[in-house]
Amino acid sequence: MIKKRFLLNNENIDDLLNTIDSVKVKEYYTVINSCKKIKYTNFDNRYFKEKTIGSGKKQKSSKKTISEKKFDKNKKCSIGKVIKKRIYLFNDKNKSVVHSYGKSFGNLNILTLKFNSAKRVEKFKQSNLYNFVSEDITSIDSFNETSLALLGNPLTLNYNVYKLFKEIEVNQSFNIKNIIHSDMKVDDALRVKLYELYLNLNRLSSDIMNGESKNQFVAYKKNIDKVYTILLEFKEYFDVDLHSRVIANIKFIQSRCDVQKDLKPIKKSLHIIKDCLGEKKSTLFFNNFDKNITKKAEPFKKFLQTREYSIIMKQLELLIKESSYESFNSTHYKSIKMILDKKIKNSYRKSLKVIDNKFDCLDYESFIKIDNQLEKLMILIGEFSFLYNEKDFFRFKKLLLAVKSSFDKYIMTLDTNTIMQENIDAPDSIKCLKNSFYENSDELIKKIKKDIKRYKRTKYLFV
Repeated sequence: MIKKRFLLNNENIDDLLNTIDSVKVKEYYTVINSCKKIKYTNFDNRYFKEKTIGSGKKQKSSKKTISEKKFDKNKKCSIGKVIKKRIYLFNDKNKSVVHSYGKSFGNLNILTLKFNSAKRVEKFKQSNLYNFVSEDITSIDSFNETSLALLGNPLTLNYNVYKLFKEIEVNQSFNIKNIIHSDMKVDDALRVKLYELYLNLNRLSSDIMNGESKNQFVAYKKNIDKVYTILLEFKEYFDVDLHSRVIANIKFIQSRCDVQKDLKPIKKSLHIIKDCLGEKKSTLFFNNFDKNITKKAEPFKKFLQTREYSIIMKQLELLIKESSYESFNSTHYKSIKMILDKKIKNSYRKSLKVIDNKFDCLDYESFIKIDNQLEKLMILIGEFSFLYNEKDFFRFKKLLLAVKSSFDKYIMTLDTNTIMQENIDAPDSIKCLKNSFYENSDELIKKIKKDIKRYKRTKYLFV
């Protein structure tokens, strides 16, 4: 028996299909991997569960009737998209069937047939139905229903990731939103995003070495933190050995580039410092503080020019550009949006756990741990928010930003208090600063508690 699949040309296909009997079908998968697949189907209001084990000649399938209630219940555990289609059954010797998919799959029409011999295949090519054939897709796995469920219409995934790298390099005004889309393969989407950040780091390191604004340090730190978080959260999509080396090196860079961490809290507390120190003393303090920041920045500037830094960045580029999806398990063959939903949900739950475990301690280290977890979640949401358009998603993002901002302000208040005590030798001024910072801290704690209540109450609305 010869089985064939053809992609049909949509032009005038409706005229043909309108004359053929059809049934509505809805199906979804709860398990998809190289060893096992479980599919649930609603075939014209009859419900089935189909299990397939193994592959090739050793493949075994079993199918049983289930209730509508069980079909609806298991839908919550579905992997990927629910496939809605209409099946057109032809009354011919080849058992011809057209699977017509809806708008969410780009109105794909796929013809499946079974032939007794090669002669019948040739004879089919002389038939009227063959005039609608666009392409033989028998050997193209991306048109299989498991791939359609995981990645959607493969015709929308017609891209070359290396050409995308080139486009990002040469096109200074490119927008990542126009390159990464929700159905893009997860490893390709990650590589494109990381390559954008990698180029940002190269540009910023060049600016820092050329003595550009101190803001370049802050921008560099933000970008290297994003690279670290993405690599850490999606580590299973990269070569294990190279990934472990790169992640260790990125962490090393993070520890060296945070030369501006003292600058932000001081800037945020300018009015308190001026009130307590007075105009003359505060001017002197800021001048000395600025010199210290510049002095701290020099070792990092020199590090950016070393062979060690160059090797680290080459390894990062290699990890991004040379990751091959073929080396990974077939269960990883999913879209970025599908994986991202799970990662964000998991990160949100981790943040709740850290808040429950650490918040009541009210000490600096505990707040840093909470803030770090919120930062990871913020990066995941912030860097890929263009893949979402649901109002609930953006409401959650706004709430997360409010909670994160409250923690940042409190930590900066504690940081500023410490910095001032280390840099000011005036008891009266220190006492004034302490009182101001404690008053500010109490207000912030009240606000944080209020924000956390809202944050805990929120349901994960966008998955």
